[in-house]
Amino acid sequence: MKIFIIPSWYPSRLHPESGSFFKQRAAMLENYGHEVTVVTAQIHSLSDWRPTRGMRLPQFSRDNNSQLPTFRYEALNRHPFMPRRFLANYRRKLIRLFKLACQQQGQPQVVMVNSSLWAGFALAEYLADLAIPFVVSEHLKEFIVPPGFDEYQQTALRTTYGKAAAIVATSPALADGITRHFPAFTRKIVHIANPVDTDFFHPPDQVISHERQFSLVTVALLRPEKRIDLLLRALALLKSTGLTLHLTVAGDGPERKALQRLTAKLKLENQVRFVGYCPPQQVRRHLENSHALVLPSDVETFGVVLIEALACGRPVVATDCGGPGSIIGPENGILVEPGNAKALADGIRDLVNNYGKYSAGDIRQTTVDNYSPAVYGKVYTGLLEQISADSE
Repeated sequence: MKIFIIPSWYPSRLHPESGSFFKQRAAMLENYGHEVTVVTAQIHSLSDWRPTRGMRLPQFSRDNNSQLPTFRYEALNRHPFMPRRFLANYRRKLIRLFKLACQQQGQPQVVMVNSSLWAGFALAEYLADLAIPFVVSEHLKEFIVPPGFDEYQQTALRTTYGKAAAIVATSPALADGITRHFPAFTRKIVHIANPVDTDFFHPPDQVISHERQFSLVTVALLRPEKRIDLLLRALALLKSTGLTLHLTVAGDGPERKALQRLTAKLKLENQVRFVGYCPPQQVRRHLENSHALVLPSDVETFGVVLIEALACGRPVVATDCGGPGSIIGPENGILVEPGNAKALADGIRDLVNNYGKYSAGDIRQTTVDNYSPAVYGKVYTGLLEQISADSE
């Protein structure tokens, strides 16, 4: 099947971490036997103007170095406080790019859009006019936590959903959130979990020693809602009771300097290591070298890093903040109350004290059974084939 994938955000030279899971999912569908093309218009914040110097923006290009045929447009956002003008320009550029991709690759049978805001809204009416069916996969935390969406965003979402053949939610919590906000489209909502590359993420050949200092890892963009500050405070609480743990923080973002200052204030410099943004190979190495993963977020629509850790046979401690509730159970980790440092500390202590009960092999096998590329490819193929058949 010929599929175009239109992500609302995507890895770039400037932000290699942005939307990396969209790229991974596209590759999985190609490996499953589909003909996949990525079409992505990336409008960078004006705050990025300095690092974009020398990049010759704005620019249309075809990325021939990518595993997948990838058509890109990159520019700086010239209308940061004027959403309607931004969207009008974004829509023009994305449609131009879509036409270019069709000229070179042929028209797709179906389109997969990652997030209504803003790629879905930009292309909804255009695709409907061409009678090309599309699926929109949602990932926005605003469906789960306040403040939700403003009036203009609600209009965009309703327009997109009205034209979409299906709305894919990656977790039951996200599906419930979409239903609460837009009950008129409940029948279009389908739950398909995110996948993990279980060939790439796997248990290490050498079993990590239980005798060495217990090591934790967290992997996240360092933004406020990820609550790495909560994890640091939990470690300080544990230290005060005599339990000293090592933590690797993999990821970068606007909170990094503040988190490093908090680390010093809590006197955790000898326990906590910030390693910055990590490509997948380094993420895997950090998971292999740690006993467990901790994800202390206020909200997660899914939590891809959870299934990456589980594929490596690592148990996890996570807050019950949306997506993790459908992934974590007694056999593979511990769920705790969001926003509560003591609850997080207690959960980490329980995992450390009962670490021997977790079977890396069983954790790994359950993850393969539910989140492998083969499972994802089969489920998504069934949905896309049905949608394509219904549109004929």
